Amino acid sequence: MPETTPRHRLAPERLRWTCDPATLPAVGERLKPSLEIIGQDRALDALRMGLEIRRPGYHIFVTGVEGTGRTTTIRRVLEESKRKGEQPGDLCYVHNFLDPEQPLLLRFRAGVGRDFKLRLERMTSSLRRHIPQLYRGEGYQRRVAALERRYRQAQSESVKAFAEKSRQAGFNLVEVQSGPYIRPELHAIVEDETFDVSELDQLVQEGRVDARLASRLQRRHLVLSDELRSLVRANARLEESFREELAGMEQAVILPLIHDSVEMLKARFEDPAVHAYLSQVEQALVDEDWVPADDDEEGDEEAVDSFGRFSVNLLVDNSQRDEAPVSETVEKKDRHEQRGFAAMDEQKQRQIASKGGKAAHEKGTA
Repeated sequence: MPETTPRHRLAPERLRWTCDPATLPAVGERLKPSLEIIGQDRALDALRMGLEIRRPGYHIFVTGVEGTGRTTTIRRVLEESKRKGEQPGDLCYVHNFLDPEQPLLLRFRAGVGRDFKLRLERMTSSLRRHIPQLYRGEGYQRRVAALERRYRQAQSESVKAFAEKSRQAGFNLVEVQSGPYIRPELHAIVEDETFDVSELDQLVQEGRVDARLASRLQRRHLVLSDELRSLVRANARLEESFREELAGMEQAVILPLIHDSVEMLKARFEDPAVHAYLSQVEQALVDEDWVPADDDEEGDEEAVDSFGRFSVNLLVDNSQRDEAPVSETVEKKDRHEQRGFAAMDEQKQRQIASKGGKAAHEKGTA
């Protein structure tokens, strides 16, 4: 055995390293366990960078020795991404009043979409209750009656004046049923009886009317018929003016209520796209037929259906979500798993083997 010199000898206590507990820092709240892979800073940076890419078609591939905490680390980084990521908003589809075939998509912060839906539906429901009451009010009914009386009086006076002129010329102004309509006509007065002008020639042949009188009546009828057509057109214009003024009066009653209601919504939801949609809603509400029928107290089914246009389809509701969504699919591959032919099911293997056998027999190598 070779001899050792004193400088190569070690004392027994120096044969292994021992740690002096006094040199360790105090264990307290300052010390936190590591949630990441030790010594894999570049891998973690790459993983975080990959999670920040908000585009389709990107994937993250992680490989390493089994049991090193890859899956656990990935899940922890995903949880971190959930907490730090941007919370998704709400998506609402609404009716496009300008192009009904193309619904509008409105975007809101998480939880705001539900609030918008509730407030808009509450507004339209309130208008449906209160606007018909405005039209049934005594003040509005008096104004409508006065307007109608004014136009009807103008029409009546012009008709009376023409009827008197016709009577002095030997004609009566009568109303004749023509299908579902009633039209005015001039009938000649002969011996206190009235006849259609087309009957005058027959009356001349029967000797009941002088030929010269019949001729005069026919000429007067041509002139008065032109005046009658002018009178009918004038009264039709009066009727149109009445309808326009009545529509203006109806809108004047509801416009302040609708405008104020929509402006309150605009003040609460300041997005320009939402404002543009609410402007459409306001115009559609103004154009809506609000005047209740005499036998319609609460509105019929058709009116209810027309208000479906003002509903909001809350397509995506993230009001209950407090973190960013992460679609988590962590696929683990066993390095000992079978691949290729061995990984196929038994039926597939038999099909391939059968084809191979046939090919070998054809070549004569079987």
